[in-house]
Amino acid sequence: MGVLKEENGQMSFEYLLLFIISLILINVFILPMISTSIDSIDDLNTAYNTKSQMEELVTGINQVYASGSGSKRTVYLNMKKDSQIDINNGILTSDVLLSDNSYKKVEVRSNDLSLNNRITLNRGLNRVIIEWKGNSSQIEIGKI
Repeated sequence: MGVLKEENGQMSFEYLLLFIISLILINVFILPMISTSIDSIDDLNTAYNTKSQMEELVTGINQVYASGSGSKRTVYLNMKKDSQIDINNGILTSDVLLSDNSYKKVEVRSNDLSLNNRITLNRGLNRVIIEWKGNSSQIEIGKI
């Protein structure tokens, strides 16, 4: 019987050793791959959120443009990160900072091709006023 108990102890030690080696392999190989995937998904989510909020802004611009002189619209934009939106000839662009410190350019077009502006948006909720004053020839965009 003494021999049998020693073999059980040896088997327990071998299972424990295999378990520890398995945990080490998971930490060395699998977790870095998962973290890279999570960074990529987070980058896509941030870029998509920025584009979605820019499209919301373009919808407001297009509605004011379609309504003509004297119209005004308030748009609420919820940004995941601080952003800057440049508007040149009706094309809205923003550079989104990715996890690898590179930038992805996001672009959306509006109907008002004469529109030129720059808007700095903070992380969180931003209130943006889009107004075409009666005596003006251009739409004005400002953050409150």
